[in-house]
Amino acid sequence: MAERSRRKRVALAALALAAAAVLCLAAGSARATTGVGYDFVVGVRLTDSGILFTHQQHFYRGAAVEFEVVNKSSSKRWFNIGGRQTKLLKPNAKEIFFLGFDRRGKVPYRSWGPAARQFTGTFTIS
Repeated sequence: MAERSRRKRVALAALALAAAAVLCLAAGSARATTGVGYDFVVGVRLTDSGILFTHQQHFYRGAAVEFEVVNKSSSKRWFNIGGRQTKLLKPNAKEIFFLGFDRRGKVPYRSWGPAARQFTGTFTIS
């Protein structure tokens, strides 16, 4: 009878260890796949008459933003915000970049080209 009780305890201990191992593996993989993503996707259209945004121009500190810049003007243009600048975009060209806002305040942006008018503005980070 003592032998059966000992086997039962060993089996229960092995089952508990297996369950703990499965939980540790699941928790580790969840942390590995859950990374910092982006909070907002902002479409930026560069036109001959200005800059159009698909999202508000106000974000909170710590926001991660994906900018999808499309040049819909008739001339080549650059776009710059928060120290990030696109390459010289031909008409109908697109560029995507990510930017994190870690400080409060005003973040200037601008669009200009070799033979195009310059447009400027600011994003507010609170």
